[in-house]
Amino acid sequence: MEENTGLSKSTNFRLLANKLGISDKYEKYLEYIFGNKNVSLDNGYVCYEEENEKIAEIIPKDKIVIDVGCSFGLQHLLYKDHKFYVGIQKFVDGHNAWDGFKPMFRTFTDNSIILEGWFRDFAPMLEPFIRGREDQFFGIAYSSIWNAPQANDDDIRWFKRLFPKNYFASETGKRIYYES
Repeated sequence: MEENTGLSKSTNFRLLANKLGISDKYEKYLEYIFGNKNVSLDNGYVCYEEENEKIAEIIPKDKIVIDVGCSFGLQHLLYKDHKFYVGIQKFVDGHNAWDGFKPMFRTFTDNSIILEGWFRDFAPMLEPFIRGREDQFFGIAYSSIWNAPQANDDDIRWFKRLFPKNYFASETGKRIYYES
């Protein structure tokens, strides 16, 4: 596998990390990500920086953001002023990772967490917290679960069920809308 060479990316996130006074920690995290030989950065890069900046701008600050397919979750910095950010990511052998890769996620804000696993496995645990409070949550599935609809059918059903109206979903740059 080719060496990951994306350190020049994440320019805006680097500026934000510097503004937050966490540049050293952030740079070490980038070195871990881009220096890792067991993960493919071609498939989803680490974070669609420009796209995530646009998405973060449209989400009201009083929302709890659930980001399905967050990769390494660098975009959590964009949600530092939101109520809370939960990133969920599953690295899959042969798709975006090799050799049973288990990520070491890092967050740099007090209002964020990144969970490793399938959304379909976390969704039943999230449902009791979301039901009746749907207006407090905002779901994101940017170029993640819709990239393989058959394989991710359970994830898509859960996403639609938990986020009937407050969501941003897309695949390959095309926004996805659904009826709840």
